[in-house]
Amino acid sequence: VATALHVVDDADTIIVGVHDGRRWFGRVVAYSRAYDVAIVELDQDVPDAKLLPPFSGDVEIGETVAVIGHPFSGLEEQLPSLRGLLNWSLSQGVVSAVSGSWIQTDAAVNPGNSGGPVLNERGEVIGVVSAKLTQAQGIGMIARIKRVNELIPRIGQQGPPRKVVTFDGIEIGSLVNWLDDEAMDGLALGTGIRVMKRYPVRFRLGFLGGDIEPRASTIVAT
Repeated sequence: VATALHVVDDADTIIVGVHDGRRWFGRVVAYSRAYDVAIVELDQDVPDAKLLPPFSGDVEIGETVAVIGHPFSGLEEQLPSLRGLLNWSLSQGVVSAVSGSWIQTDAAVNPGNSGGPVLNERGEVIGVVSAKLTQAQGIGMIARIKRVNELIPRIGQQGPPRKVVTFDGIEIGSLVNWLDDEAMDGLALGTGIRVMKRYPVRFRLGFLGGDIEPRASTIVAT
């Protein structure tokens, strides 16, 4: 199954579903970060699958294309009235621009469309939905299908696309230190990383300020 890498990147579990409700577990067997494409292998065969053929010719500006996907999929769980409207939906547009690796289209592309196929009028796949530019109208970016075809020789040659170390945010906190009935307060700053997605590592720096009067005459201050 071809998809966008950012859909399955760093995922613990991948489940691939089809329109009749059947589901299979999958795993990433080849990918490209440069072009945001990946190939997912299912844990068993799908004997009645109807495969969409890839297109190998030149894509022309102005030709009609269709995008299949799941825009805002899951929203129907909060709004049951939308059930049946957001999954397996289709939008239509034209090719707006073409480069060696990418296609621009004005077909409606929304969150949830990522990884869906972009088809020409003959039902051939010309690309995979990658992204929509934020603060833009009608600009969807499509990774050309030839970038998926280039992954085929890599199948089984790459490890999982999991990042070993990822940034895990910045934190600001307050500190209070009690000594008997007196206290000093201060400020703490910290940041963190996460190793193999599972193991958090934190770095913190704190400052306490204030005076506590000593109880013994031999101590000047603490």
